[in-house]
Amino acid sequence: MDYISGIKEYMSKRGMTQGQFANHIGVDEHTITRWLRGKTQPRAGAMRDMVDRVLGI
Repeated sequence: MDYISGIKEYMSKRGMTQGQFANHIGVDEHTITRWLRGKTQPRAGAMRDMVDRVLGI
């Protein structure tokens, strides 16, 4: 599963909007939009932070 599918699945299972997900992982909503459209990719630090916050590690 690529990161786009993973983000979409995570949000869908929890009924989250892009804005809610952005707040949950500590990034701007526009950043999530760019990731989901494939315009940009999360940097390594952002990806690590996302995994930490999503998985609660």
